[in-house]
Amino acid sequence: MTPNLYLYKKTEKGHEFYVNEYSTQMGLSLFDGNTEIKIAEFGATKYKNHGWATENEIPALNTVKEAISFLCSEEDIGLIDFTAELLGVGTLSTHDDGECHFVLSSKRQCLRLMKDTIIPEVQDKLINKLLENQNQYFAANNSGEIVQYRTFDEYLKNA
Repeated sequence: MTPNLYLYKKTEKGHEFYVNEYSTQMGLSLFDGNTEIKIAEFGATKYKNHGWATENEIPALNTVKEAISFLCSEEDIGLIDFTAELLGVGTLSTHDDGECHFVLSSKRQCLRLMKDTIIPEVQDKLINKLLENQNQYFAANNSGEIVQYRTFDEYLKNA
């Protein structure tokens, strides 16, 4: 997956960063493997024979490395919802295993994630646009084009 839609905003929760076309495993891999993790929400449609598996049906996952290993070891489990607290860092929530929403306590950490997820061709320009236009969605492509959307629905209509 190559991300192509981004959003940044500073809220009372922290520094929020959204990126689409980014799997749960990819989102987790942006953090140190030894970071402690607490799974708050897990919902999958194909995990073992549970029908709808929740955080209660999966093994205890205590670190980012363990969570990544679990996701790698399972075939397609139909991951729909995933929310985890990364202790001392923030939270990661994903939807349909293709949208990552980070809430981070530090702007520095958020900027690092931006640099790690945005393609080099538009990285500096897009980061500046995100920081200057909070709560606006931006799409980027490999040819260097950046398009701004006021809402996610506006993006969907034009995607």
